[in-house]
Amino acid sequence: MVNQNFIHTISSKWMLVVIFIILVPNFLLMKLEILGFVTPLMAVGTVIDLTIILPLIVYFFILKRKPSFIIFVPVSFAGLFLANWFIPDYADQYLNHINKAVILAEVSIILLELLFILYLFKRLPLLKENIRVQREEYHHFLRSFMEAVKQTFSFRIKKLNQYQKVLQMLSTDLAVIYYVFFSWRKKGKSTSNNTLHFSYHKNGEYLGVFIMLAHALAIEIIAVHLLLMQISHLLAWVITLFDLFALCYLIADYRAITLSPVVLDSKGIHLQKGLRFHVAIPYEKIGAFSLNDRPIKEIDKDKGALNLTLNGFEKQLPQFVVYLTEPVVSYRAFGLQKIVNKVYLSVDEGRPFQDSLEKILKEKNE
Repeated sequence: MVNQNFIHTISSKWMLVVIFIILVPNFLLMKLEILGFVTPLMAVGTVIDLTIILPLIVYFFILKRKPSFIIFVPVSFAGLFLANWFIPDYADQYLNHINKAVILAEVSIILLELLFILYLFKRLPLLKENIRVQREEYHHFLRSFMEAVKQTFSFRIKKLNQYQKVLQMLSTDLAVIYYVFFSWRKKGKSTSNNTLHFSYHKNGEYLGVFIMLAHALAIEIIAVHLLLMQISHLLAWVITLFDLFALCYLIADYRAITLSPVVLDSKGIHLQKGLRFHVAIPYEKIGAFSLNDRPIKEIDKDKGALNLTLNGFEKQLPQFVVYLTEPVVSYRAFGLQKIVNKVYLSVDEGRPFQDSLEKILKEKNE
């Protein structure tokens, strides 16, 4: 199931450049040997194309919205895998050394991120307390963590505050750890005197989709690991670590969905769709709320909207739509932002949710 918002972030023109200027020529030269004998220096050129030039083009030109530079790592690994496949055995004199050098460089990038996480542990007690305080206001983990980071790592020198963005990028990684390893004793919050909670995952087919994806990914991890072991043991284990993170991300996303209901409090609507996005919408910015009558195709093309509805084996039509009087900022995985002017959503208890929100909006407008 392809995320339509992700497709809009890709430049199709530069994708064609990558295919016809980088991938196809290297495939023809190395794999099919259309010019005859492949020299070791030609092989080195292919490695540079696929592990350095390709990731740079992907980051600066293909991806319109720039994610964390850490995206360079998996793309470079993919290029290295292609290079090992393209280059014939008799021309791989330098390939083993290049494999080790590239893997060492990219593992170093990952280690820098891990060192930054270790730095967090020094201020972990304060960060933990700030998260607890922020959850009273924002309810969900991701938004609470983001606001707590601003409090915990606020510096007098304004330039140093830019490192808060790095922490916000890491918030998804930390959320994966939190939801996979530390959330199993927690239960979804129930309605209290000051807040109303509405789950959105119980009535759909997403549990079946999650089980299917987790099962397929687990099999894929084993198969790819065994395949890469024939090329390089080190490469096999590095790729397996990335695959295991992807599996943990999938599990954490589902766990976050079950623990993050739609919340109506005294200030507004709080939404968190797994690890995919979160947003807080003040009531004063809501212009209208109604049943949704737009078809799925129109909703998919609406670039200024968020959709909280969980799809099953087929795309599901949202129950409601919230129109905003002015745009708000939503936050997506790895620190990405999106400006939205409407939100589509579905909840398990549609009628009570509709009655509650309409009552609140009526009281606010009186």
